[in-house]
Amino acid sequence: MSLTYDEGFDYSITDENGNVLSTQSMDDLPEGSYEISAYGGPAAVYPESTADAPLAMITGAASTFSLAVAGRRCYRVDKHRTAHDSITWRIVWRFHHVVRWCATYPAIDESSLNVDSYFSNVDALFTVKWDDHGTGWWYTWRGSPTGGHYSRRQGEIDNCFFKWGCLFSAYPQIEIWVNGNGAWAAK
Repeated sequence: MSLTYDEGFDYSITDENGNVLSTQSMDDLPEGSYEISAYGGPAAVYPESTADAPLAMITGAASTFSLAVAGRRCYRVDKHRTAHDSITWRIVWRFHHVVRWCATYPAIDESSLNVDSYFSNVDALFTVKWDDHGTGWWYTWRGSPTGGHYSRRQGEIDNCFFKWGCLFSAYPQIEIWVNGNGAWAAK
């Protein structure tokens, strides 16, 4: 089976009472694209060749103006990579990396940070071997040691047939950076 890949994301902002303030979803994005919300609002899609400058704003590598909201806000980003059968275009699996965090500018509330990964839409010819390998760390952003967080997650999924065994394995990987003003980036 030959596979074709694309990517997408779902992003939401809530107030501290859980009321949804904003949402954004995009699908069918090119494989390897960066999705970047430089100020915690709607994200834009960048090819790798033009992602350096906006990504530097997220990671703190560049000194730039930053917008902030008054009060605590909570955020959720779900970046996913989708595999399709190249002939029928049906989805055979989708790998998700989800980050949830709450922040009061410029810091992320440490106890609110939750990083997860999982497979969904798994076709019967595929078997999930693992979906939770990864790493993550805090980085200083806008002077706060908990102003930013980076996480990378990877999974393994095998294409197996009962009589012939497994034909191949895929190892999807997703990286996400999040900040204390709701800004985020994913690759």
